[in-house]
Amino acid sequence: MFTFVKNHWKKLAFISLPVGWGTNYLWTEHQITSHMQEVCRNLPPTSSKIPQRALVVINPVANDKSCEKTFRKYCEPILHLAGYSVEILKTKEIGHAKSLIESLPNLPDVLVIAGGDGTSSEVVTGLLRRKDDPCPILLLPLGERNETVSAFLPTDSKKKVAYVKCLSSCVLSLLQDRLRYRNVLKYEVLPDENDPEPHRPIYGLQKFSWGLLRDIEAKKDKYWYFGALRHHAAAVATAFTSEMSNSIKANVTCTPPCAGCTKCAETKTHTQRVFKKLFASKPTAPMAATVVNETCGQKEEHTVEAKQMDIGWKQNAQTFAELNTEIIETIEAGIDFVTHIKKKMEPSLLLKSRTIELQPKEFDMATYTIDGEEYDARAVKITLLPNRIKSYS
Repeated sequence: MFTFVKNHWKKLAFISLPVGWGTNYLWTEHQITSHMQEVCRNLPPTSSKIPQRALVVINPVANDKSCEKTFRKYCEPILHLAGYSVEILKTKEIGHAKSLIESLPNLPDVLVIAGGDGTSSEVVTGLLRRKDDPCPILLLPLGERNETVSAFLPTDSKKKVAYVKCLSSCVLSLLQDRLRYRNVLKYEVLPDENDPEPHRPIYGLQKFSWGLLRDIEAKKDKYWYFGALRHHAAAVATAFTSEMSNSIKANVTCTPPCAGCTKCAETKTHTQRVFKKLFASKPTAPMAATVVNETCGQKEEHTVEAKQMDIGWKQNAQTFAELNTEIIETIEAGIDFVTHIKKKMEPSLLLKSRTIELQPKEFDMATYTIDGEEYDARAVKITLLPNRIKSYS
């Protein structure tokens, strides 16, 4: 054996590559098949004799056009076995999901979102623009960016077995009725002299991002040929150019965080309805109309000049949600900036609020993102809506 290996080591080295890849592929497929069989054998029993309707909104071009194939292979069979009537709607362009949901004559029992953060934001916007109560949603991490799902479930699409287990876990949350209420961010474009007409609001589940770091994040896909270093390549292409001097100058108006009172009773009323359904047999807390908070609605004005601005929500120590606005005022160009581009930078200023208004004065960044989707930079009001939508997770 030693003599054979010594005489034919080049051939063996060449053959070992496809053999190793094939062995790994077969073992991966075996693990996935075993997992799917186990999931299908142990599906929870359904209590309803009438098939429930699941409407699936798919972005067919998401994740390099593999979104639909992945859904049909790993998610749809579980829904059929559980007795769901599955109907699929495919989006055709940006913004199509909003119009699809708004035009539905009746909402389904559950709305399945098969896509990334952009598709999720569009579907939630369409749901909350309707006049009737929104139906529950199920988020499936089938897009390139899945921050909405990864906030409560690890989603590593590079490891196929773990990724399939994540998808099946998401579907099982529906079958096991693991329902939770999620906070929503409402975005309202403020009228100005050039465009006084009111615009319909946009809703998001994650965050608002505007500035230099966001532009680098958006640019990194142009450097796909650098592989895992494409984010660093985008940072290099920006760090030593005039783009590093770009900044945002804006007037920021905030109202302090509030758990619900007479001044923000509209938001709290929905929250009370939620808790009334969850704890119908328990004494209910005082309604928002009877709670007085003198500081609610008081406006704090700031003038900021920053390189980056990120706005999201967090649960505070008093167990209610609040908006966190992280502002980075300066970013130094150099090797350290490029090396640590993936690490979260500490903000220079942190504002906590219930609502925030941004009035841009001067800015070099022409677009900002809402849940990863680009919009033209305009004056906007962002409001936190607690427990506004039901989601399985």
